[in-house]
Amino acid sequence: MKAKLLFGIAGLCLMLLSLPMCAQIKPLAANWRVGEDSTNTTAVSGGHRIWTKTVTVGSGQNVIIIRFSAEADTHVYTSANNRLQLRCEVDGTVCSAHGSAGALGWIVAQNPGSGVTGGQFDEHDNSISHTWCAPIPKVSVATVHTVTIDLGATNGTDFVFTEGENLFIESANYPSTNACTAG
Repeated sequence: MKAKLLFGIAGLCLMLLSLPMCAQIKPLAANWRVGEDSTNTTAVSGGHRIWTKTVTVGSGQNVIIIRFSAEADTHVYTSANNRLQLRCEVDGTVCSAHGSAGALGWIVAQNPGSGVTGGQFDEHDNSISHTWCAPIPKVSVATVHTVTIDLGATNGTDFVFTEGENLFIESANYPSTNACTAG
């Protein structure tokens, strides 16, 4: 009796895992780091690489999902226009061509927006996060991909910082009309 029950439960679990909605998103990496990253290098000049992670994506997947979160600081000592910017790339191609920072693929994650210099309107110890979607070729074998995250400042003088970072990378198979498309 116990054997029949055990095989019945195992069969149900296998059947449920084979459903597309149950097996859609595949976790590839879940990493964290306590240390601090900082730069005053501008996004326009390439920023500063803060993460490089290589993952193996299983066959039949056509999207990589990258989620980044951290505690962040943006300093505005010499210029009222400093902003913390982030960019993601997969295999050297920007994850999302749209951006809010004016440079291809860069997003503004923190903007003190004070219009005042001297440090009194710095942003300190705030949570930031962003999720990117990157299309990849759908193939019948597992493939290796390199994900990178870059940090940039706007003014090139004042520093931006991240610490307590979390990086999650997943893959999925979506219909081509919804695979990292505008919509």
